[in-house]
Amino acid sequence: MGFTESSDTLQFSSNKLLIELCGQLDINLSKIESLAEVQIVRRGNELSIYGLKDNCDLTKKLINDLYSDLERGKNFDDRELDIYFQQA
Repeated sequence: MGFTESSDTLQFSSNKLLIELCGQLDINLSKIESLAEVQIVRRGNELSIYGLKDNCDLTKKLINDLYSDLERGKNFDDRELDIYFQQA
């Protein structure tokens, strides 16, 4: 990725839910990075998002929506991740 216009850091209270959000070997984060054209760096219970401002904003919304659904007990698979992204 080239020029970074923006960055955001999200903090999460539940490491268990964050692990579910990220997926096995961070596969969900990789997919989100690819779809949104951002870079996501995971450190502890934080995710830092780097990229163009609009892409960072979209990614932040998507991740917050996914995490909120996990808090409510909803699980998602790879196909549902695509649906989340299309709706965002």
